[in-house]
Amino acid sequence: MEQNTLAEMILTKFCHDIAGVTGALQNGAELLLDSLDDKDFLADAARALNDSAKVLSARLRFFRMAFGSSKDGFEGRAAEGLIKEYLGTVNGVTFAIDPFGEEDFALARLKMILALIAAESFSRGGKVTILSDKVIADGAGVALKEPVRRALMGEDSSLSPEQQSEAAVGLFLALLAKEAGYKITIMQKPDSVAFSLK
Repeated sequence: MEQNTLAEMILTKFCHDIAGVTGALQNGAELLLDSLDDKDFLADAARALNDSAKVLSARLRFFRMAFGSSKDGFEGRAAEGLIKEYLGTVNGVTFAIDPFGEEDFALARLKMILALIAAESFSRGGKVTILSDKVIADGAGVALKEPVRRALMGEDSSLSPEQQSEAAVGLFLALLAKEAGYKITIMQKPDSVAFSLK
């Protein structure tokens, strides 16, 4: 797959992930304008606007580090904090994270993207656990999407264009892992998916 095509698919995913929050910001701003004479309603509108702005900011900062290329000023603790902020924006998802230590930039990014994939594997919510070399998704009915699994396992040549779009994050992660010298293995059990990095 061409780099430009993958970049387009990743950008489309970003836009999809922030579109709802952006819409909520716009609605909140309109409510704010409509409630200038009602102090109680004004306070509610301001809170809603503030909450939406926090979600949008958390997601944008997460995407910038996870999918960006610059490691200037990188610190493992910053990546850990961004994962917490991002997962905190996903409804129905709880998390536990082992403190980041001296992770290199590549490993931190891999764990960030795996956290995103884990969170997207839930249909009814669940828990994401991030360890030093593993990311685990636990929850009723958790299931890794088949195109994403195939992308992570290097089986992307059989994906249709529509499946490639669905698996864009997995394709990016597989490429990043290969370039950084890491291998991803997946263990699926009932109500659990574990991703290991070696």
